[in-house]
Amino acid sequence: MLLASRRPGRLPIVPAPETDELMSSWLKRVAAAYRTKPGALLQQLGTIETDPATFDWAARPSDIDLVAAALGTDRSDLVQRSFAGIPKAGLMFVSLGSPAKSCSSCSAEFARRGLSSVVLLRWKLAVAQVCGRCGGRLSTTLNPRSKSPHSPSLTGHDDEILDDVLNVLAMTMYDHAEAPVVERLFRAVSTPILWPAARRAALPGCVIKNGPAIMWRVWNHGKTGIERATPVQLTNRKFAAWPENAQMIAAAAIKQLACGPAEIWSDLRKLGLIEIGDTTVGRQLFRA
Repeated sequence: MLLASRRPGRLPIVPAPETDELMSSWLKRVAAAYRTKPGALLQQLGTIETDPATFDWAARPSDIDLVAAALGTDRSDLVQRSFAGIPKAGLMFVSLGSPAKSCSSCSAEFARRGLSSVVLLRWKLAVAQVCGRCGGRLSTTLNPRSKSPHSPSLTGHDDEILDDVLNVLAMTMYDHAEAPVVERLFRAVSTPILWPAARRAALPGCVIKNGPAIMWRVWNHGKTGIERATPVQLTNRKFAAWPENAQMIAAAAIKQLACGPAEIWSDLRKLGLIEIGDTTVGRQLFRA
């Protein structure tokens, strides 16, 4: 057990971090070496934020400096192991709970070495496609694909669409100008359309009518019978929490929106789902 107080500086025992290991994962292993909880460790180090999961994305610069000194590393190393400084909008594509992705090769190696608790940073990124440690292809930990209306598939669209969109998201989620635009676009395509009462008189002139979210209209296009069943409402608005099928359908909707007529974008602005200027940025990012 750690002492009640300590001088600033490197801890005497610090397990070596794994390549691409998430900051909170490393902190938990350091705390375990002293048979204490991560929150207690952070308290003793004098950080303002003491929840290790929240620390990954909400740590203040002064907190990171304290932890870096204690772990015998530098600020840049910890920043690279965390989501510190990421735009709030970018967190839509980060799993703040269980990892969104996994690497079977690294997971098996960690299990053999008694390090099953290790979590890599890329595993938290819904937009990551390759492991940051071994370079292998990542697999999703979310619901597997099926043809059930509650976990729909998108005939005619394959993994290439999702991969293309994920590549764009990976480049923009850290950009303070583009990340908010991308977040609004994904929220727009996943929000059921319901015009405010004050605008319903003008509804006949609108391209987008009341009804399911744009992404589910893309999925339902040309389908009949049970396949037209309305999917379960996405209660969690974070892209990282959506099943892979829903992510794929949203990606297809974003692609269609990028090539869609100006009237659709105008309707989304009237609904308050996007802002002026989002059309230009969205088309530049996703039209290719």
